[in-house]
Amino acid sequence: MKKRKYKFCPLEGLMMTTVTLLTAVTLMFSASTLLVSCSGGGDTPEKVNPTPTPTTPTNPTPDNPTQPDQPTNPDQPTQPDQPTVPTLPENVEIVLNASAGQFKAATRAGTRYETTDLTNGLFCKAYLDNTTTSYLSSLVVWNNPNWRFNDGIHYWPISGNLDFLAYYPASIPDYITNMDGDAQKITYTVDDLLQFKCSSLPATPSGQNELKEFIYAYTPDQNRVNNAASGVDLSFKHPFAQITFKNGRASSLKITNVTFEDIKNNGTFSYKNTPKWTTSGGDVDFEASYSAGYADTDVITLGGPYLVVPQTKDPLTISVTYTSKDWGGPGEKESKTSTATISINWQPGYSYFYTFNIVDGDLKVNTEIFTEQW
Repeated sequence: MKKRKYKFCPLEGLMMTTVTLLTAVTLMFSASTLLVSCSGGGDTPEKVNPTPTPTTPTNPTPDNPTQPDQPTNPDQPTQPDQPTVPTLPENVEIVLNASAGQFKAATRAGTRYETTDLTNGLFCKAYLDNTTTSYLSSLVVWNNPNWRFNDGIHYWPISGNLDFLAYYPASIPDYITNMDGDAQKITYTVDDLLQFKCSSLPATPSGQNELKEFIYAYTPDQNRVNNAASGVDLSFKHPFAQITFKNGRASSLKITNVTFEDIKNNGTFSYKNTPKWTTSGGDVDFEASYSAGYADTDVITLGGPYLVVPQTKDPLTISVTYTSKDWGGPGEKESKTSTATISINWQPGYSYFYTFNIVDGDLKVNTEIFTEQW
């Protein structure tokens, strides 16, 4: 058997040896690198701090868009717009609007004063800030189409309120003893209730003065801001009550006299807030006499309306004197008087109608009350 012979080439062996060494070195280097990465050890140029350093943000620039607006808190209500206070000149003229249009022209009450009567002239006072300090006092006349103060233009105070009192007729007679200088009361005094009596309404306003009547208007808390454009409304009212008498059996009874016993004819009228009278003086009888005969109908008006000072009285005695056809004979027998008691609560501006019915000497009084101004 022949032995195989191998030939050895020195150069080939050298190259294989070199490759083998390079491969080994590479593997050792890779293992060393892996070991350093896992353990953190090894020789490195410097140790790196793993914590990053924060940077300060820069302000936005035109090239850097701004952040969007932050949403508002829905639980925080927004403030409403404040009302605009009108700017007024320093001098603002006071303008008046006077009327008596609410007075009724019904037959049950009659009409004593109309708005046209006021054009004859009324008197107006104004008091500052709910006091008795007079701010103006002047006759007011009608200068179509406006009312004007007879002593010239009056201007609103820069601040504060005015309480206005006006009355008609403008020339207050002597029985008004306290009208000037008191913004809350009018004192009324008469000597005799005969001044109230009349069988029919006077034909002209001048005749009303004989009945000692006046009307008034009270408008408080007016100022330059609220009333510069609209003016001051003066709506006139009656301070008195009025009463009217009727015969409920005029076809068979003739009433000759009616007396309301022991009532007051003087007092002080407070017109601020709720109109009210405080009566004064002694008790007097309100007496009215009639001469009218029998009528074709049962119910007729005997007389009135009469002005009376509003008051309360319970009981009030009423006496009625009369004659009757039922008594027979060629002539009427002497008259009789019957009485009855009622309660009264006369209020300013109210109308009261009293109808008398007498049967077998028994007096019955029926009362109707009308609350609207007359």
